[in-house]
Amino acid sequence: MSEPFSQMVSEFRGAPTPEPLRTAGYAALLDHYQLKVPLPRTLAGIATRHHPASTKEWKVLTPRHEPDDDLYGHLEFALKWEGVNLGVLAALFRTVNAEAHDAQACALASVAYVRGAKAGTARSKAGTFEIVEVLVVGVETRRGLQQASPAVYFTLFKVEERPA
Repeated sequence: MSEPFSQMVSEFRGAPTPEPLRTAGYAALLDHYQLKVPLPRTLAGIATRHHPASTKEWKVLTPRHEPDDDLYGHLEFALKWEGVNLGVLAALFRTVNAEAHDAQACALASVAYVRGAKAGTARSKAGTFEIVEVLVVGVETRRGLQQASPAVYFTLFKVEERPA
């Protein structure tokens, strides 16, 4: 069995947490993959109690928010609760690709797809994004759009928000 992504901690990278918590989202991914990037302004964790104490540095959520303890669970959690952090995502994609010995395990590509169900919403300073399941049926290559074996992935779509 592989190492768990999430850890119970009372400090993270030398700084105390507001209370004992289980790392989640970017904190769990940074720790599990030992990513050497600047920390996001706010990290997230899961409290052991139902009335957690958040701070400017830590968004502490209740146990009912705990994600699945794997790459997908923590990535989905991070996008939903912590927003889009391109520095962490780029380092994560490089590391996952290197571990998988596959430069395309996580990548950005131009594709033909069929839009599926909405999996969640992510908010950041860059805006609001829907996390959407897509069925990829083609990939753009140097020779143009090529048919691909259908495969399900997730992507972000920017949501245009207008004041009421």
